[in-house]
Amino acid sequence: MKRELARRHGKTENEARRILDPDHHSKLGQLQDAMQALGKTIVVSVLKAA
Repeated sequence: MKRELARRHGKTENEARRILDPDHHSKLGQLQDAMQALGKTIVVSVLKAA
């Protein structure tokens, strides 16, 4: 998936890894662009804490 993202999004494979790394501080816009390049969408939900 990372290699495909890099190819479709015009990024290096290292950049794609950073964007998809949950421990890296990627911005939501970067993630949204990355998922769109892969034909996917991000869905965010806010739930009441238990």
